[in-house]
Amino acid sequence: QARQMDSLIIVAGDDDAQLAAEAFEAGIPRLAPGGRLVMYGQNLQPLAARQGILRTSGNFVDVRLIQLFTREYQVLPMRTHPHMTSEAMLCEGFVLS
Repeated sequence: QARQMDSLIIVAGDDDAQLAAEAFEAGIPRLAPGGRLVMYGQNLQPLAARQGILRTSGNFVDVRLIQLFTREYQVLPMRTHPHMTSEAMLCEGFVLS
């Protein structure tokens, strides 16, 4: 029998959806009772589908899907605003936990 894991963390880019699905399928049976699952992806639909699977399985509690969005801000005396250039460091995606 495979050794149990305390947590399973999967981070997938746009081109890695198939690899993420394979990691999910291989990792879930090895996740110990009370273990944590975290998945990050840039597209909502695949993670929303996984959320539905996890909720209906009855094996997971407090399943959440959270949208992340961070933006770099310029802070100056008496004014603060987001960088509005094309080089601004944006990070957005979704976390399923």
